[in-house]
Amino acid sequence: SLHDDPRFRKLLGAVDTSKMTREEGLRHDLSFLARELKRKHYDAFRKVSRDEFEAAWKRLHEDVPRLSDTQFAVRLMQLMRLVGDGHTGLLPPTARPELVKAVPVQFFYFPEGLHVVAAAPAHADLVGAQVVRFNNHPVEKVTEALHTIVSRDNELWPKMIGTHFMRLPAILNGLGLGADTEKLTLTVRGRDGREHTATLAAGLEFARPIRSYAPEGWVTVPQRAGGQLPLYLKNTTTPYWFEYLPETKTVYFQYNSVRNAEGETLEKFAERLFKFVEEQDVEKLVLDMRWNNGGNTYLSMPLLHGLIRSRKLSRRGHLFVVIGRGTFSAAQNTATFIERHTPAIFVGEPTGSSPNFVGEDNPTLLPYSKLPVSISDLYWQTSWPTDRRPWIAPLLYAPPTFDLYRANRDPAMEAILAYR
Repeated sequence: SLHDDPRFRKLLGAVDTSKMTREEGLRHDLSFLARELKRKHYDAFRKVSRDEFEAAWKRLHEDVPRLSDTQFAVRLMQLMRLVGDGHTGLLPPTARPELVKAVPVQFFYFPEGLHVVAAAPAHADLVGAQVVRFNNHPVEKVTEALHTIVSRDNELWPKMIGTHFMRLPAILNGLGLGADTEKLTLTVRGRDGREHTATLAAGLEFARPIRSYAPEGWVTVPQRAGGQLPLYLKNTTTPYWFEYLPETKTVYFQYNSVRNAEGETLEKFAERLFKFVEEQDVEKLVLDMRWNNGGNTYLSMPLLHGLIRSRKLSRRGHLFVVIGRGTFSAAQNTATFIERHTPAIFVGEPTGSSPNFVGEDNPTLLPYSKLPVSISDLYWQTSWPTDRRPWIAPLLYAPPTFDLYRANRDPAMEAILAYR
């Protein structure tokens, strides 16, 4: 009986926006977003005051007539970033393909600077080069601008997800860092110190975020180095797998996604893994989660229980967990559980999220612009209630460096195998 009641339809957001002007439609979206954020979010004003958020909302509401579509999307990201958690923000807008077209290169931040670590074959000459400028803007300026739009639980996550946004000319355009939404002009410095410039066209076929190793067929820095790929780059698209290293009596287990793989559930995989550990001559288990950006936390429970039960792994120095900027969401929960309940030694760099965080992806489609946003509604208190750390920090700090990366060396595994 309520379905056709105008008040009910307005509350639901089921308003016909097709007859609205652009200005009316975008302002309707902003009103709808503000209401849904207050209604759905666990606590939208934990990190930002209500007055500060509403002032930013009002400025955006007033600026709508002067903003292009890309500028509006970026301002929306900046508004939601104020909420202060890594799961509240703009989702990839599949209904708005012009915003997600990406250039066919992959970037990564190293202590030595931002480098091109992979590229489609047409741009193979860029692989390995250090990035100097985007559209004639210094990398530092681009990094600073991207920090204003990346939702995060801590300050390491933008180093991971920010390298995707810098692949999107439309986002750079919205930030005032490029005049073209279809291409990107990149200035790089080679190993010889010489700079050169390349113009890259963006395409939908490159739109999928790259968080680990490169897409199939791309040219990569490790390929050019020659020799055998290190284990952490060997099979990053498979949710989970393990390999035995007999010379060190070590099982290397890469855990890339907290999801059931086709053909073998995570629970069955965990049974097989721990059966191998108990029955074979195994002294160490290395659990590598540096590429794992989440999934369903519940699915990690059999793995956690197996680690707790294992007699071989219950002593300090026999269980190692590799973490990094890409360890996020359900993977962060898994790492936090392991830290609380096992004697694991953590290796690598800090995690991309905090032990306690507000999470969950809850998609909401803005009616007029068709921009999808996520509004987090669950507080994961996986650690102790007073744990306010921004991340889990490794005991053995072994960050990725470009020198080691291009030599096909893994600093985390080297630190583990050298540990006494």
